[in-house]
Amino acid sequence: PVAFTRELLDHLGLAPYLSVVVGPEDAPRPKPAPDMLRTALERLGVAPTEAIYIGDMTVDIAAARAAGVTIWVVPTGSEERDVLAAAGPDRLLHDLNELAALADRLS
Repeated sequence: PVAFTRELLDHLGLAPYLSVVVGPEDAPRPKPAPDMLRTALERLGVAPTEAIYIGDMTVDIAAARAAGVTIWVVPTGSEERDVLAAAGPDRLLHDLNELAALADRLS
């Protein structure tokens, strides 16, 4: 639920860095439907072609594909690296450190 997510973001000190937080109760259908992702994009005023969605499960890949968004995945233990690779993300990262380095290059 989004309330739990907000509490966790506050606890970690990450809330000030996020403009939008969306949970399953904010959209008609949960992932793999693209509804949550589309809701977030609408609230941000960002087109799908301007976004990169970063996930850690095959359900994230399916949701991003359905929303027309580029999808990068990070194997965090939710699913095995080979399972994520087989699902066809746009980019399969090695770890969160690689994500941080790529984010620095994008900004």
